[in-house]
Amino acid sequence: MENGLSALSGNSDNIRSGAYQVFVSLTLSAETELNNSLSAAGFDAVKLTPENYEEVLGELLNKLSDYSYEQAGLAESDVYNGIASLKSQLDSYRDFYIGLIDYTQGVDTASAGASELKNGMAELSDGASGLADGASELYIGCTELKNGTAELVSGTGELQSGASELYNGALGLQEGVNGIYDGASEINEGVSELADGSTELESGSMKVADGAGELSNGASALYDGAAKLKNGTAELRDGTSELYSGSAELYNGCTELCGGTAELYDGCAELCDGTAELFDGCTDLKNGTAEMRSETDGMDEEISDKIDEMIGNITGTDGETVSFVSEKSTNVDAVQFVIQTERIEIEETVTADHEAEEQLTFWQKILRLFGLY
Repeated sequence: MENGLSALSGNSDNIRSGAYQVFVSLTLSAETELNNSLSAAGFDAVKLTPENYEEVLGELLNKLSDYSYEQAGLAESDVYNGIASLKSQLDSYRDFYIGLIDYTQGVDTASAGASELKNGMAELSDGASGLADGASELYIGCTELKNGTAELVSGTGELQSGASELYNGALGLQEGVNGIYDGASEINEGVSELADGSTELESGSMKVADGAGELSNGASALYDGAAKLKNGTAELRDGTSELYSGSAELYNGCTELCGGTAELYDGCAELCDGTAELFDGCTDLKNGTAEMRSETDGMDEEISDKIDEMIGNITGTDGETVSFVSEKSTNVDAVQFVIQTERIEIEETVTADHEAEEQLTFWQKILRLFGLY
């Protein structure tokens, strides 16, 4: 497709230049024919170009179709009709020329667009492949994350269960320490009573009392430690509960992410399929452009033949020019016209020896040409 359009675009300048040269030739031919008619009628010659012919011929037609001269029948004269026909033929070629310019510019634009389309298709294909690969990897990673999160939720549940058991054990330990503390206090009191009531065992009782006091202090310290262990276990249980809730939310989020990734993967697959269809469409466009190229092959010759035909319609064929006046007239260079009018009578007038030459206006010349002035 790109090569075919490039070949067509490469000839656009030559086609435009050749068509313009033909336009110039047509206006020159029309200028010669028109100036012959104007000169015969006593008017000044005009200059025609592809750019100004419409304005020049329009002004001439406006002058010839003035109201006062329409009454005299001049608007239907051969001169008026000839100029109108000449303008119509030049307008036809101008429309053809403008259409040819639009066509060649369209070919140039299509050629540039085909090149950009080719590059864009390659980049789109590469990007779609990379996107599909990345989506596949993302899908696999999300699946692994989902499975890992499920294991994390399971482990967190076990951790929460163990923390609850630890908390219950700490409560039992605290109750046992409370019992030891209460028993040590009772022993201390009994030993004190025993020391007061027995003077003979004073020395031994004092030692037992000291040991009971140390046992009471140790039980008190153990009680404090058990209380701290209880509080820490409660905090551990609360933290484990929060961890479990967060893990559940993470698991749900991973599930949604996994589902979205699957949809992304499906979308990438559809994009790849669409790119393949676009590639097939571009292939069909390439084939169609090749067919258009084959169908338009030889267009320059057809244009040339059409231009020759239009020039022939304007300037006439190459056949022999025949006089309309007499068969004896052989030296004929242009078509002759005969206009029949009423007999012109010349009145005898006495003029001065040095009579000044009569000065006629443009419209007086037109009227005199038809014997009306």
